[in-house]
Amino acid sequence: MQITTSSFWWKGRSAEVNQDSLSLQHVRLRDGSAVLAVVCDGIGSLSRGEDAGGIAVRHLTKWFYGECRELIFEKKSKELILLALQRQVYQIQELLLNFQQKERIRSGTTMTCLLLIRRRYYIVHVGDGRLYLLRRRRLLPVIWWRKAWVKCLTMEDQDRAGRLTKCLGAECADRPFYDTGRIRRGSLFLLGTDGIWHGMDRKRLGQLFGNVWGRKSPGRMSGKIRDGKHPGQPDRNVCDSRQLQRRLEMMAQQSADRGSFDNMAAIAVAVE
Repeated sequence: MQITTSSFWWKGRSAEVNQDSLSLQHVRLRDGSAVLAVVCDGIGSLSRGEDAGGIAVRHLTKWFYGECRELIFEKKSKELILLALQRQVYQIQELLLNFQQKERIRSGTTMTCLLLIRRRYYIVHVGDGRLYLLRRRRLLPVIWWRKAWVKCLTMEDQDRAGRLTKCLGAECADRPFYDTGRIRRGSLFLLGTDGIWHGMDRKRLGQLFGNVWGRKSPGRMSGKIRDGKHPGQPDRNVCDSRQLQRRLEMMAQQSADRGSFDNMAAIAVAVE
């Protein structure tokens, strides 16, 4: 499988500081790829939310190149990998509690993490961020948004009034959301903090990202084998990082136009 990634980070139209943090790591393996994508949103009503999000992002990035690397190379089971990922949430919580005690403040952050290892994905989530999965349809109708099947893979930790009910740091997330599943070709994972989802629904996401596979890769038709393909064989659909970057920017612009003044951080991971 071929994996294409892109990220977006913006402080928004009115904010002075971006309290959102992200990490995007992509490693090629002999038999596939491994990707770590994390977005964190520091709690603005508390102190130094950007530092809380940074602690979570740095810890998971360090873990990815340490313990997780060994789990990947040893081809451990999905249960062991998910258990190892779960432990990181409690280690991050401990780091944040020590940080708060040292600085004598209350701080916190939300976190949405996506881990891809070969043909399986793993999710750990706390807070009001979101993670969407878009899948390319084989039959492509005329309407753009119907080209993709869209599903939200996470649950927002909010009450009926829209108040945050879980985060890392100030409020102990004793029951984070976890999930795992198989990866299919023609899938697109979108994860981001709450600011970039303002006014967004599945239909609008399909309109923005449903046609990222619609452009054909350029090629000359000749009698010679080109790129390992025989003459007359059609080129596959492609999705490059520039397309993903442009669509993330468009999504942020639309969210801002609909009234979002919050910080924004998002990551797109396309699988072919």
